[in-house]
Amino acid sequence: MRKGFVAAIVFVLCAVFMVGSVWAQREALNSLNFRAVKKVTISKKTDGFWADVLVELENKSDLKFRLRDFTYDLFFQYEPRKPEGESQSKSADMDGDKLKFGRAEVKMVKIPQASAGTPSVTLMELKVFIGENNDETVKKILGFMSLVGNPGEIVLYAILHGTGEIGTELDKGWVYQGNMKLELELRPRIQREVLLE
Repeated sequence: MRKGFVAAIVFVLCAVFMVGSVWAQREALNSLNFRAVKKVTISKKTDGFWADVLVELENKSDLKFRLRDFTYDLFFQYEPRKPEGESQSKSADMDGDKLKFGRAEVKMVKIPQASAGTPSVTLMELKVFIGENNDETVKKILGFMSLVGNPGEIVLYAILHGTGEIGTELDKGWVYQGNMKLELELRPRIQREVLLE
C-alpha cells in the first residue's frame, strides 16, 4: 500500500514537471522573435563558400532561455513591393520565391529575460555553409546580392528553421527539451549592411 502511494506521488510529480516543461518551451516559442539581420560577410575557403551572418533575437518573456546544439537552415524569401497604400503583410501562401542560403550549426546561445517590460536583444552569429566552390553556389551568392541591392523593388524576408534543444531556467537549474523545431521569421525589413570578402 505504502509503495503504491509513493509511486503515485512520483507519477504526479513527474506529470507536473512534464507539463511545466512543455509550458516553458511553449513560452519560449511564443516569446522569441527574429528581429534583424545585422551583417552578412561572405568568404571563400578551401571547402567552399561560407557566410558569417549576424542576427538579432528578441525575448519578450521574463524567462531566460538557451538554444543548444541547434542546426539552422537560413532562407531568404521575397515578393514584389506592392503599390503605396496596399498592405504589404506577408501571407502563408505568399507567391514570392524562396532562396535557401545555407545551413549553420550553433552549440549554444544564451538569451536573457526581458527587463521591466523591455524585451532583451541577443546577437547570434551563424557560420553558414553556402555551398561548394562551383557555378551553382556562385549563382546563389549573386542572386542574394541582387536581392539585397534592390530594396525599392522587392520586400525581403529572412526565415530561420532550427532544430535542437531549448532550455529554460528554473529555480534550481535548467531543464532542456530536445528535438524542438523553431521557426523564426523576420518581416518585412532586413537591415541591409552586407559585407563581402
